[in-house]
Amino acid sequence: MMNVYDLPTTIDCGGQVLHIRNNGDWRMVIDVNIALTDPELDEQERIMAAMTIFYAEPIEEIKDPQAAATAMGEFIAAGQDGNGHSNRKLIDWEEDALLIISGVNGVLGREIRAESYMHWWTFVAAYMGIGESALATVVSIRDKIAKGKKLEKYEKEFKRDNPQYFRPNKRQSKADYEELLELIGE
Repeated sequence: MMNVYDLPTTIDCGGQVLHIRNNGDWRMVIDVNIALTDPELDEQERIMAAMTIFYAEPIEEIKDPQAAATAMGEFIAAGQDGNGHSNRKLIDWEEDALLIISGVNGVLGREIRAESYMHWWTFVAAYMGIGESALATVVSIRDKIAKGKKLEKYEKEFKRDNPQYFRPNKRQSKADYEELLELIGE
């Protein structure tokens, strides 16, 4: 586990120091997350694309790509082990960008896109502090839909008034999404 008190900009990967592109700026890591979920790439291609975005060094210069991929994942998890997290994908870093940025802006009390740099771990800490917000409402409704639970009246109204957040995304088949909606009577 990485030291959560530091804001690392390099990773020691088996004795090789690898530089994190843009010193670990949140925008770069969002791009990595998008690459890791690109449906047009197979798993190996997604990892290679993500590592190309993440590391300043060319991939061919990385001595242990497997260890470097693992270290990249640990960095993205902000030094946490990831245990206890759901495997259900309730947030899409690309499609939900405005909701996420709005929530982080609210926590930090400033417009993060106007800043030239913010370390990913600072961004994650603010993201984890998002309380009641449009993002929290959307995630809660998506979670209920994914679990096949019935929505409350206000949730149905929110979903009806904000359909852009509940359409099947490019990583989910329309048939699967419509089947879930049928299960909960939507």
